[in-house]
Amino acid sequence: MGLRLLLGRTGTGKTRRCLEEVRAELEKEPLGPPLILITPDQATFNMERELALLGGSLRAQVYSFRRLAYRVLREAGGAARLPVSELGRRMILKKILLEERDRLALMGALVSRPGFLSSLSELIGELKMCRITPEDLGELIEAPRGDQQNNGWNGKRPEPVTGMDEGPVSPGGQGGPACSPVQDRKPHIPAGPGGDLKTAAPVVMPGGLLERKLADLYLVYRRLAMDLAGRFADPDDYLDLLARQVSRADFLKDCRVWLDGFASFTPQEYAVLQALLVKARDITVTLTLDPALAAGRPAEYDPFVVSWETRRRLHRLARQAGMAVREEYLEPDRNWRLAKAPDLAHLERRYFHYPTVQYAGPVKRVQLFAAVSPRAEVEGVARAVRR
Repeated sequence: MGLRLLLGRTGTGKTRRCLEEVRAELEKEPLGPPLILITPDQATFNMERELALLGGSLRAQVYSFRRLAYRVLREAGGAARLPVSELGRRMILKKILLEERDRLALMGALVSRPGFLSSLSELIGELKMCRITPEDLGELIEAPRGDQQNNGWNGKRPEPVTGMDEGPVSPGGQGGPACSPVQDRKPHIPAGPGGDLKTAAPVVMPGGLLERKLADLYLVYRRLAMDLAGRFADPDDYLDLLARQVSRADFLKDCRVWLDGFASFTPQEYAVLQALLVKARDITVTLTLDPALAAGRPAEYDPFVVSWETRRRLHRLARQAGMAVREEYLEPDRNWRLAKAPDLAHLERRYFHYPTVQYAGPVKRVQLFAAVSPRAEVEGVARAVRR
């Protein structure tokens, strides 16, 4: 069991390596434990097509995080409740805003404004993605202004894992203390007498505009959680459910997992990875990162800074799980994807580097196109694609 990071620049063969390893496993043991490839939602079709070109197999399966959640919840439990669509959540939010209009300092007057429900629903989705519950907002509101720096809220995005040091991590670092189980993040929702939220005391948070916005958001968010509890399932909660149910999914026992196409992960996805590290035989994560930058943190404007930070967090996650981390670097000078396009290969390597280096060969695949509007620009690109 362990975590392997497959690092290399764009086009150096990271996806190719994953598929070759899957093919080798299928040839060695066609009916063994599952081989799971996890990609972003928009990349699952391409990965399934590449897998089909290998001959196809019931053992090898392609998932996004959301599709893996559906699969696990069907087996381990949690998929029985009716899912709420994005439109359904907006309808529930409008009902809540109308019922709580007298207690809302700002949002009550915005319920009929075009686009407001969409923005509010998107905000709540982002809070869930970052694993921020109504209880967390309540703690922030209840804390005095001077104590907000000491109550666990400092205005920064919460870390996906806890109990780790913040220092730099050397490549190939060994595991540390044992991993604690993924916490059950069910929100605690204050209510009035008899459990009726509508009879609860109004949220009072004197102060500026931000404080009143947070108070309104807290009230709406906790009402939404209570209205959905026990009856409906919000798809934005599926990854939290997945993290809790991975240990009960028998089909994942001793599986091998490859994650390809990600530059970073959300806190929910880190929680899923934390659970998979315990369940799977091994996990491979590909990251687009220049090996020359692995030793030290790149500059903030560097295109690889996001991947470098993801690498650091994955090291910390594995150390918390008590597992070793292996890193493999693919040859930076061997670009499989751009082998027949040297001008594009030069652009990929030099575009963000200073001082610039001029390409000496003939330019055949790079064109500059000026358009009078974004629509004309899109139409020009479409014509070029059709040609």
